[in-house]
Amino acid sequence: MNLSEQLLFPAGSYDPIEDGGYGSGPIGPSPGDGDRAGTVESTVERGVQLVNEWLLAVADYLSGLVVAQLSKIRKLSPTGKMQLLVDLNYLR
Repeated sequence: MNLSEQLLFPAGSYDPIEDGGYGSGPIGPSPGDGDRAGTVESTVERGVQLVNEWLLAVADYLSGLVVAQLSKIRKLSPTGKMQLLVDLNYLR
């Protein structure tokens, strides 16, 4: 698994073998295949869920980095305190 796959598909979140591999088979239902009508929708839903989970993980990681860096600040001027408050409220 390359780096981009590790970032996009964290361990256990997606198994291309189980899903039939990348780009395997048709995306939509085959003619006369009424059972598979929801396949595209379920694939899209899984994709949206994966993206949302990935974005939340990135946001959580970045929030941790911000807090770690903030803990290193020993002293702020009154203007610096006001700016930090504005910046943190923006991130909220």
